[in-house]
Amino acid sequence: MALTLNHAKSPETTITHGADALVREFLAGGTLVAGDVMAFDTSQTGEDQTKYVVQGGLNGYAVGVALEAATSGGVVRVLVGGYCEGVNASGGSGITAGDSLTAIASGAVDVYAAAAVDPVLAVALDDESGSAVTLYWFPTVI
Repeated sequence: MALTLNHAKSPETTITHGADALVREFLAGGTLVAGDVMAFDTSQTGEDQTKYVVQGGLNGYAVGVALEAATSGGVVRVLVGGYCEGVNASGGSGITAGDSLTAIASGAVDVYAAAAVDPVLAVALDDESGSAVTLYWFPTVI
């Protein structure tokens, strides 16, 4: 199930991404929300840890942004590199264009701080608005 898609938003996805974005299909390790950061599901065993994703960050396993909602066991497309709009943010207006971003436990992104568990994963392209942000996700899985 390691299919990589390279195309703009299809009718099935709810999160807009760029035409050159890297998109990969995974299996949902639970109920997933479009726009949330996805992480490898380390509750699985063996290679399944990299086939399944769950909502979250703050664990060092973040891989990308869910482009659609999914239920447990379903296929979910995840942006693993490139331009993405509508990514769930920390809330308020704390993110400004040019900020380095990382994942937080809720599955949102926030401004990177030295104490962050996950590395810098993306850069904000616009200011946060309505608890969402447009960003460029640095490729992590291809």
